[in-house]
Amino acid sequence: MIGRSKFFETPMGVLLNLYEQEKIQFPITAKQHSLSSELIVSLTSHRPRFKWLHLTIESLLEQTARPDKLILWIANHEIGDLPKSLTTLAHKIEIRATEDLKSFKKIIPSLIAFPNAHIAICDDDIYYPRLWLQHLIEGSQANPTAIAAGAVHRFHTITSHQLAPYCDWSFDVQDGLARMPSRDTLPIGVGGVLYPPNSLHEDTTNIEILQELCPRGDDLWLYVMSKMRDYLPVKVGRKLQPIFWPGTQSHGLFLENMFQHDDIAIQKLSKRYGSKIFLESS
Repeated sequence: MIGRSKFFETPMGVLLNLYEQEKIQFPITAKQHSLSSELIVSLTSHRPRFKWLHLTIESLLEQTARPDKLILWIANHEIGDLPKSLTTLAHKIEIRATEDLKSFKKIIPSLIAFPNAHIAICDDDIYYPRLWLQHLIEGSQANPTAIAAGAVHRFHTITSHQLAPYCDWSFDVQDGLARMPSRDTLPIGVGGVLYPPNSLHEDTTNIEILQELCPRGDDLWLYVMSKMRDYLPVKVGRKLQPIFWPGTQSHGLFLENMFQHDDIAIQKLSKRYGSKIFLESS
């Protein structure tokens, strides 16, 4: 996950109050999703995030749209460390062990296991409002050849041949252009992203290539893979107002990515897949 420098944790008491308020404001009336194929909600986590992970899971279980499966992918060496707060949810979700692919665990195992499914990815350290999944579904249905995303950043260029550094991009843009399929926006996982079947290039699950080009830049990798299939991002839902669980951000990849790792990954991706991947205008 990238581009979180302006997001902050919220005190737990405030979080729980907001949580209860939304329960009252949006009484749950969950309905099965209306997509044309199976819908998988897929996420991953690691040991430092386990303490509050059940709260994210519970927010996903209380969506107004019901997926076919909710899958939590955990690295093989950490699967035995899950706390009771998570194992007690095992009858409601699927908890699966997998190779430790860092943040890529949220999607690559699901792509391999469910190649014909719609796959919605999300993060493990945030509260997701009840309409979150429904907004992604509606955005995907309205734009069948687009990637519906709850939050997007906009690229900026220095010249027609040079991309501005990642830190100079516009974060979480809300304008009308972003709400149409756009060639200059990047979906970010914290807002949730929905990938239709066959919307990602065949290289997506090639671990050797992704680890060479951007081993910690899952948002960038998935953007390029969808762009190679001519699927463009479209912003859906309201402005991202993330509610992060206490203590979770000290282990976020954004601390490491600030922001040079992203710029290096962009250079490598552009070299392999062509500079137009990022420089092509809307």
